[in-house]
Amino acid sequence: AQALFGFREALKAWPENDTASTGIPTASLAYATSAFDKGDFDLADSLLDESLDDHRELRTRVQTAQKARAARRRRIKTLTYASAALLILVFSVLSVAYVLVTQQKNRALEAEAAEAEQRQAAEAARDEATRRAEELKYENYVHAIAAASGLITEGRLDDAQGLLWSVSAEHRGWEWGQLLRATTPHLADLEGD
Repeated sequence: AQALFGFREALKAWPENDTASTGIPTASLAYATSAFDKGDFDLADSLLDESLDDHRELRTRVQTAQKARAARRRRIKTLTYASAALLILVFSVLSVAYVLVTQQKNRALEAEAAEAEQRQAAEAARDEATRRAEELKYENYVHAIAAASGLITEGRLDDAQGLLWSVSAEHRGWEWGQLLRATTPHLADLEGD
């Protein structure tokens, strides 16, 4: 760079200086070769004179290297954009998958909760039906005892006895036994003899 500057200054000071005139293209070629070797293709290109035969070969190499560098930059830029797009796509797919899985999980939990609620309601209804059935059996027993007592009072002992025997054994209490004895007075007479 200093040699090129020196030749140019010498040529300015003495325009007929042949050494400076021939030194400028040689120094430019050497400086451009050094810049090319260091990868500074733009500096190398700016130093070369297309009209000189010595510079054409290096200029062709510089232009080829510049095109290769531009193509490499385009590929890197394209790969960068493609990577970013792929990253966005993966993130989007994962986000959508997470939302869908979460929704399915919530639906499953809701269905499970609804099933448990229905099971509890069914158990409560069954328990209520069982309790009501027991109440009805007991009410039936109470009515049967009352009816049997009325039949005994009317003297219809066989009908009263049939009604008493139709009552389920689990509800038969002392009143049942008393009424049953009242339907068989001839046994009471035998016991007394």
